[in-house]
Amino acid sequence: MLEIGCATGKATLPLARRGFQITCIELGPDLAVAARRNLDGLGVNIIEGRFEDWQPTRGEHFKPLAPIARRRRAIRSPPAAN
Repeated sequence: MLEIGCATGKATLPLARRGFQITCIELGPDLAVAARRNLDGLGVNIIEGRFEDWQPTRGEHFKPLAPIARRRRAIRSPPAAN
């Protein structure tokens, strides 16, 4: 998985605990330090820098997560009021 702007890694943590391989790109140096601390030992790759400047390793592929995010929101969101 590729996460752009992971901040402290709060949203990343549950997925990392489930064994997902995650690469996070974080622009803020202090946030990248916090993410490394919070995700230590879970195999998450934290890259400090701009997404626009980042290049994946040759042969590295990532799938879009938007469908997963929508499903998670649907599960966690209460029904709309009529």
